[in-house]
Amino acid sequence: MLKKFDLHIKKNDLFTKQNTLLLAISGGLDSVALAHILYSAGFKFSLAHCNFKLRGKESDADEAFCKKLAKKLNLTIFVKDFDVKAYCIKNKISTQMAARNLRYEWFKEILKTHKIDYLVTAHHAGDVAETILLNLLRGTGING
Repeated sequence: MLKKFDLHIKKNDLFTKQNTLLLAISGGLDSVALAHILYSAGFKFSLAHCNFKLRGKESDADEAFCKKLAKKLNLTIFVKDFDVKAYCIKNKISTQMAARNLRYEWFKEILKTHKIDYLVTAHHAGDVAETILLNLLRGTGING
């Protein structure tokens, strides 16, 4: 699997092992699996976890899990709490759009401040379908 992963990265000229990466990690299966793959493949990366405080103790448990994973893999982790509900009200947008806006604004800040080359996100098939639908609704097409 690591060979296929490395080949995919090289074939698509995504990044190299000389680059620094920031992995957005939720604590879910897809981002945790990608963390292990990047680690096993020898890439240099840090983690970024957003705690939107929308699921109470579960949100805090995800944060604790991500911190534990970072410690286990000896990685830097950036963690930030967000008041998504207030952002929704202020900007008159849905919870999902608010969370997306907040996290990507923060990711850009981390990339710039810490001179990190690339943001890496993990998505499963349902996420991809959701992104395509969102882009179509925005009128930006499949590529967004």
